[in-house]
Amino acid sequence: METIHTFSNAARARLIARTLDEQDVPQRGRQSEIVRRTGISKKSVRAILDGSLPRDLRVAVVFINAYGLDLAEWVTGELQPDELLEHAITMVRAFERGRFGGEPLTDKEFTHLVRMVRRDPARLERFMEDYSTFVERPASRGIFETEGGAA
Repeated sequence: METIHTFSNAARARLIARTLDEQDVPQRGRQSEIVRRTGISKKSVRAILDGSLPRDLRVAVVFINAYGLDLAEWVTGELQPDELLEHAITMVRAFERGRFGGEPLTDKEFTHLVRMVRRDPARLERFMEDYSTFVERPASRGIFETEGGAA
């Protein structure tokens, strides 16, 4: 038997904000932009931004289709297994493309990072931030470079 997950409105509001940030929906005028794009009423959009779920499922469908949000994640705060795997692969590929030197990950590195993301999606984001801070500092570049280029 499936249990009902507890996902607070505050946590749901953070998920919506993060999703809209990823979609480059500006924070200033965000509510108006969503109303314009979706046709959802201003009151319903405000409630969604505050973390409430719409009572009318048609509104939910319009919103998730407009912004690529997963309905199960929006309701429960948890990605479904296939979606979590797809999300993990997407995040690791983005990391790989932006990696210092542009070298592809080995199969073992790729698999390790995908498993890490499936367990804790925010962990790769923290790792990517730490990694980019470390490799972007001029003093740290010398650690990886030799006279002939990258080590």
